[in-house]
Amino acid sequence: MSKISTSDLRNKWIKFFESKGHYFIPPKSLIPVNDPSLLWINSGVATLKDYFTGVKNPPSKRIVNCQKSIRTNDIENVGVTARHHTFFEMLGNFSIGDYFKEEAIEFGWEFLTKELNISKDLLYITVFADDEIAYNKWVSLGLNEKHLIKCGRDRNFWDVGQGPCGPCTEIHYDRGIKYDKNGLGEKLFFEDIENDRYVEIWNIVFSQYNNDGHNNYSELARKNIDTGASLERITCALQGVPTNYDTDTFQGIIKKIETLSTCKYDMDAYFTDDYVQKGYNKAFKIIADHIRSATFAIGDGAQPSNKDRGSVIRRLIRRSIVVARKINIEKPFLGEVAKAVVEVMKDFYPELVTYQSQIIETLEKEEKLFGQTLSKGYKLFADTIAKSNKLDPETVFKLSDTYGFPFEVIKELSIEKNIEIDEDKFNEMVIKHQNISRANLEIKGMAVQSTGLLNFKDDAEFIYGQYELNDSNLIGIFDEKFEPLQQSSSACWLVFDKTIFYATSGGQIHDIGTISKENDAFEVTDVIKGPNGQHFIFVDLDGINIKLHDKFNQKVDKKYREAVSKNHSVEHLLEHVLNKYISSNIKQEGAFKSPDKMTFDFLYPTKLTDEQIQLVEDKVNELIASNCEVETDLVTYDEAKERNAVGHFAEVYAKVKGKLRLVKMGGLQEICGGTHVSHLGDIENFLITKVTTKGSGAWRIEAITSKETIDCYIDSELEALQTKITKLVNELIELKIEDKEFSELATEISYKISQKNLKHVQRTFNTLNEIYIKLITKYEKTKAETDMANIKTTAREISNSGNIEYQVYHDQNIKNIINAFNDLVNQYQDHAFVGINVIGGKIQYVICSDKNKKIDAQAIISKINKVSNGTGGGKPDFAQGGSVNLDKIDDILSLLNKE
Repeated sequence: MSKISTSDLRNKWIKFFESKGHYFIPPKSLIPVNDPSLLWINSGVATLKDYFTGVKNPPSKRIVNCQKSIRTNDIENVGVTARHHTFFEMLGNFSIGDYFKEEAIEFGWEFLTKELNISKDLLYITVFADDEIAYNKWVSLGLNEKHLIKCGRDRNFWDVGQGPCGPCTEIHYDRGIKYDKNGLGEKLFFEDIENDRYVEIWNIVFSQYNNDGHNNYSELARKNIDTGASLERITCALQGVPTNYDTDTFQGIIKKIETLSTCKYDMDAYFTDDYVQKGYNKAFKIIADHIRSATFAIGDGAQPSNKDRGSVIRRLIRRSIVVARKINIEKPFLGEVAKAVVEVMKDFYPELVTYQSQIIETLEKEEKLFGQTLSKGYKLFADTIAKSNKLDPETVFKLSDTYGFPFEVIKELSIEKNIEIDEDKFNEMVIKHQNISRANLEIKGMAVQSTGLLNFKDDAEFIYGQYELNDSNLIGIFDEKFEPLQQSSSACWLVFDKTIFYATSGGQIHDIGTISKENDAFEVTDVIKGPNGQHFIFVDLDGINIKLHDKFNQKVDKKYREAVSKNHSVEHLLEHVLNKYISSNIKQEGAFKSPDKMTFDFLYPTKLTDEQIQLVEDKVNELIASNCEVETDLVTYDEAKERNAVGHFAEVYAKVKGKLRLVKMGGLQEICGGTHVSHLGDIENFLITKVTTKGSGAWRIEAITSKETIDCYIDSELEALQTKITKLVNELIELKIEDKEFSELATEISYKISQKNLKHVQRTFNTLNEIYIKLITKYEKTKAETDMANIKTTAREISNSGNIEYQVYHDQNIKNIINAFNDLVNQYQDHAFVGINVIGGKIQYVICSDKNKKIDAQAIISKINKVSNGTGGGKPDFAQGGSVNLDKIDDILSLLNKE
């Protein structure tokens, strides 16, 4: 058996499947693009969903990849088991409508037994109980039938609830008797007992059915192969080490951690009962795993935060910092560990080197921030046990989840203080949280594969640059679910042999317009591109019958198309400027071009400053003003590469047969299938309207083009700002608040509005609003003080002869009444004060009693509730409530007179 490095194994995988006609797709970002169903890319197939469902055509029917992935639903097992990770590399080979079961199994057998020279006697296989083809294939290759087991649906049928699914076959590797502590042998495999001897290293899914989401299954029109093999597990097996953390890649990271600690890592501790050393090993493993995850995630643009994927990174970092204390790491260390991660992973992931400084800066900043949080965690622990000398499960979970304390650390702290923990209750809370995490992080169902779309392969041509086309031949009619028809008289999808209607693709929205036949015209409301390249046009025939091969005239809405084209062309200019003036590492992560606006999504560690936004806007407008001609050319993929014009989605272009469309404008050139202006001057003008966050390190720029659109936008925004300013001014006048700075600034803004200087008005309005808030805050504080003084005075005007003093108020702030009464109770401890406030057509009432609780406020509020049909409650020294029955005030006063 070959004993090779992680890097060599990864390369062998890719080269082997390339030799079998597979196209290599480089690893994608951990941050999903246009897939809200996933928080992270968590499998090799997660980036290929559209190919499996038939939404898009793959660059090749055979694909190989090594995809970086993150899953944190089993984070508590990291460092405990031999093979759990939060970050891992999934090796995959995929067939999309090409080879199926037998060939997929042959590839697996050949790679393991011949390429890696693994003995067939060490391989154990599971297959689905009804899958005779898979079973017989394994036997025919020479596998010992005693190593082959048929399993039920729960073990060998891959189904995520909706979309492509099917039986699978799992390949297990026998690591030998030394990993069989209890000497159970093959029983471990056949009875599916959790163990470290028979380790699953590869799963091949035969995707042959469609699940409609309600567990109704039908045969797929295009059957697929979806495999996942663990790079870490296979490497562990080949290198003959106890755990994945003992392989070369992890050891490179762990050795760096050792230099920062007074403790040492010992892989031989796996075979001993040295629990102290195992505890040290666990800490080393957690740090190595978690900082590897954080390094890759930050490198892909994610940033630590308190929500979504940012909270995942923060938790990984914080657990590492807490655990580091277990191995006596007291000084900041994350940056050094991240450097080690970059060093061992950089050959296959060169982007880590590019973003190394940003990764380290982010980690060190988070480490410093958590120093304060960590102190809060220890304080929470100390305060909790000081109050009750026990630690409730909720606090234990908060220490674990919010503050990053591993449970064993909390347990040790508790043992030191001789405090018991309800471990079962804590575990229940963890399981509940994990179930929520799994719902968010595991593979979601794909869209159901469309048979009608996949099977329709008639040639259809899209013609650029035309707005009208006559006598096009109708070659396809489909209902709303894409079932083929011979004729239709209702809403349906149409395909023509030639069309001028652009289909939604590349982030550009489809054309609109009309198609007509004789005296009947139909509005085109949607156009999509099918998996075989044809443009599907959606119309509502409204009772007019049409049939295949009818002839139609087509007319695209020219104004609509031109507006979209302006926004598409400017998107290319925007990315060019961002790369040139902000960071050469910025790349498009998604874009949308419509007639109204364009959006551009990208990853960047920090939000762009106002100055950077203005610089980008100015530079784009300079390119527009140059009025360069926009040229298109048809080139091969290799020619595009020579011109450095491949741009995005290289894996798609690489397998395109024939010519690709190259767009050249303003000194840049990129492959692009969208529609564009003929000269940059046609765009007229460019204005960034908004820069928003899409999550940690992910940003979206929204912008508009054309003089008419921008003028309308500016007028609308200025009108809205003028309305806000007028409202602020009128409120201050009504409250008789005068301020020279506010008045002068309001006058200046009004002048700038007349000049239509939007950016200046927006910035200045923010300052004006800050001044307004300060003035209102000061006014409300002064008013509250005055109101409280008046309340105190009137409350001391005794309304009856007892110790309960009450007063009716109108339109008072209830907080002022409460604060005033609290002061009075401290001053007159033998009294209770009752306030009845009439406001907004309702009654509010509040009672503050003496500190000795001689007068029960809670009892009095109950009586008031009863006579006023109100609701409320409280404590013996404070209670409040309310009623909608204004006519009950006299009843309340009568009650209080009797108390």
